[in-house]
Amino acid sequence: MGKNNCVFSLAWLAIFMCLMMLSFSTQALEGTSQSFPKDEFHPSAEEMAVPLKIPKAGSEVFGNHELPATIPFVMERRYKDDSGKYVTLWIILSILMLSITKFLFPLRFRETLMACWESRYFNQFEREGGLLNNWVSFFLYLNFLSTISLLLYMSIPFLGLASLTRDIHPVVVLMFIMGVFVGFYLAKYLVMQFTAWVFKTSGPTESYFRNQLVVNQFAGIVILPLMIINYYNPMSWILYATWGILGILAIYKLIRVSLIGLRISDISAYHLILYLCAIELAPVIFVIKLSSNLTNS
Repeated sequence: MGKNNCVFSLAWLAIFMCLMMLSFSTQALEGTSQSFPKDEFHPSAEEMAVPLKIPKAGSEVFGNHELPATIPFVMERRYKDDSGKYVTLWIILSILMLSITKFLFPLRFRETLMACWESRYFNQFEREGGLLNNWVSFFLYLNFLSTISLLLYMSIPFLGLASLTRDIHPVVVLMFIMGVFVGFYLAKYLVMQFTAWVFKTSGPTESYFRNQLVVNQFAGIVILPLMIINYYNPMSWILYATWGILGILAIYKLIRVSLIGLRISDISAYHLILYLCAIELAPVIFVIKLSSNLTNS
């Protein structure tokens, strides 16, 4: 166990160092390209003694004409696109969260991931109770929010929304997306807690949220390497594969929470599946509809 933890920590540390070196080398190359002085002409004393010949204007040489200009002279404002280093720092923070969590809480880290697939670990969380009641769950869920925000940020050009974020700082866009996800999950939690209080189904509701928690934490770890690869070597199929993985995990969450709900509640299978589909599919349909409206507008 100790050897595996050491290897895992060293692997993440190596990835972290590579990203840091890549980020610093990119900045160094940009700084070097800007530090070269412009070629200056230093005339000698003899050359300075020769009178300077000022060329005549075109109208004085060729006469007046009314030909339209074919190539307009446009002064463009050039600026340095430094969005890459901020996205790199965003990725580094996610890697640091995983590395610190794995290094300080190796056993709890493993149990949290295994709870996504093995029922005995999930039942252990059921007995302990509470949501995000330890640092491992907190950092893993924060990594999920960070990674899913990065995925949506990279998918903006494919959604046809690049024009909306072209003039906005990438950190602001990432923080806005992350804030939207936090607000969505918080609102969802409050609504389901209210319905659980009304229909007296607090037990199944808590099991539902624990299932959502462990699967989302696992999803954040799985898609982070794909986001790193896609950022440094952009390929559309990586984004499609990542969304496909999230879709498969969403279907798995529905099946698993349905089985848990049938086991611990007296609700019929038809009403349970209808209720879960409304909770899970309605927000997705709303987001797709909103994205299509923004794209068409």
